[in-house]
Amino acid sequence: MKTLPPIILALMAAMLLSTPAIAYNYSFTTMDVPGYASTELRGINDAGQISGSCFTSTDSSHGVLYYGGQYSIFDVPGAVGTTEGAGIDALGRIVGSYSVAGVWHGFQDDHGSFINPLNFPNATNTYASGINAKSQIVGYSTGGPSGQIGFLYSGGSYSPVIAPGAQNTLALGITDAGEVLGFYVISGTLHGFIFYNNKYTTIDNQAADTILYGKNAAGLIVGAGRDNSNHMHGFLFDGKTFTAIEPSVAVQSWAYGINRRGQIVGSYIDQSNKTHGFLATPKNGVIAPSQILLLD
Repeated sequence: MKTLPPIILALMAAMLLSTPAIAYNYSFTTMDVPGYASTELRGINDAGQISGSCFTSTDSSHGVLYYGGQYSIFDVPGAVGTTEGAGIDALGRIVGSYSVAGVWHGFQDDHGSFINPLNFPNATNTYASGINAKSQIVGYSTGGPSGQIGFLYSGGSYSPVIAPGAQNTLALGITDAGEVLGFYVISGTLHGFIFYNNKYTTIDNQAADTILYGKNAAGLIVGAGRDNSNHMHGFLFDGKTFTAIEPSVAVQSWAYGINRRGQIVGSYIDQSNKTHGFLATPKNGVIAPSQILLLD
């Protein structure tokens, strides 16, 4: 690596410090599965495939895959009205959860071929939330001896994800690099975290509670924060600035997934208390801020 003169290094440092915050402008499209009372969208990959769930008026749930303008409904075999889709990876594999006889299990849907159940050891309920291209799955469990515990499922084995000092930890997303995102609870407050290389990094947006759901290859993070009125609001975080990701008609919102192009999916609740899915698209094209300076 070449050594640069001190004056060049000083100028480069000044340029970085004076760089203005990036403005993120999005257009929103409401996405409701036809014939269903409500829709939640939880994941999006770089191909634009979107995963989530749809619900009937009696709260029966089904998994959803949206691609090429078409909604496809799916159910885990044997699960009657209890399938809920969550994350999706680059290969189009979807993870989520389903219930049989009141007990929840995780699943993986590989284009109609189901791998289930996914059950965290010694827990009553298991929820699968995210998957990456390396077939690593994250989620959380309830009903075990230690309360709510996050987990990483990799290579056929489960590893607990428990933030230090936390009463509860939920793992909700995972990047292809193996970064685990979610939240932990201490003294009743939710804190967002990233777990990587055996290190927990807390990210809070100065709201009453913070939850992290996803991160794309450009380092942009999506999540939601609770305000003082107990309402949740979706956000985008670029490492420096939090930007609201919320349709104008929303009372509450959650930003669940983001892909390489900066497209964001999530859900919002309107004034009539109906839940809708949404797709947020960058108005200025692909969002991929250059956050790393490479020198050769």
